[in-house]
Amino acid sequence: MAKKSTILSLTASNKMRSIDENGAGKADHDHVRDVSLSANGTQWAVFIEPTTTAEAAGDGGVIKYKKAKSKKWEVFEGVGGVKIDGGPSGSTAYVINNKGEIYQLDVGKDPKMLAGQGFAREISAGADGTVWVITNSPTHGGGEVHYLKGSEQWQKVPGEMGGMKISGKPDGSALIINNDGVLGMITTDGSYEQLTGQGFAREISVAPDGSTWIISNEPADDGGNIVSYQSSEGGAWKDVEGGAIILDAGFA
Repeated sequence: MAKKSTILSLTASNKMRSIDENGAGKADHDHVRDVSLSANGTQWAVFIEPTTTAEAAGDGGVIKYKKAKSKKWEVFEGVGGVKIDGGPSGSTAYVINNKGEIYQLDVGKDPKMLAGQGFAREISAGADGTVWVITNSPTHGGGEVHYLKGSEQWQKVPGEMGGMKISGKPDGSALIINNDGVLGMITTDGSYEQLTGQGFAREISVAPDGSTWIISNEPADDGGNIVSYQSSEGGAWKDVEGGAIILDAGFA
C-alpha cells in the first residue's frame, strides 16, 4: 500500500494539529504562527511564544524543528521568521522574516540569506528542489512569482500572472491561488492553466502522495475555514471535519 501523506494545520487560535481524510486530530501545540512538514517527516514551525523576548525571536517568531520520530523540538538560532517551508531534505528549510528577507536553514549550519529586504511574502519548496516565492512586487492576481533552482539567482516567471499563495509540485510546476481565490497551475516558462472559478480557495499544499489540500473561503464550525482535498489531479474535492487557517503536507 502506498504511503499516505500527513497534513499539519493551524487553527484560528494558533493551535497546531494534524488533519487527514477523517478530520482533524487533537491540538498538540499552542502559539504557532506557521508550520511545515518535510517529505522525510521533519517538522518545522514558527512559534510566537508569550515569554520570548524580541531579541530572542529575531525578525518574527522563534524557529524550531523536530526530526522525524523525535519528540523534542529544537531551536534554530540566528534568525526569526513569519513564513516557513521545509525542503525535500528534512535538514533544510526556507524562511521569510518580517522584513521580507529569505534565509535558507540547514541544521548544524548558520542561516544563509537568499534574498534581501522586502523581497518575498510566500514561499514553497517543491519535491524536485525548485523553491517558489511570491514576491512583494505587484502584478495581475497578486505578487510576482519567482523561482530558484540550482543557483543563487532568483528567476521571474515570464508573463504577468501572479498570486497570493503557492505550493510547488513534484514535477517542477506549482499551484497558485490569486487574489480572487482562483486556483491555477504555473510553470517556470510562464505557462498558466486556470483550474477553478473565483472564491475557491485561500490556502494550498501539494502532498508527497499526490493529493492536493486546500483551505476554502467557507467558514468551518471548528478552527477556521473548511478544509478539502483532491486525492489525485482532476478528481473530486472532498471536505473533511475540522477547520484551519494554514496547512502543509509531508510524510511523518
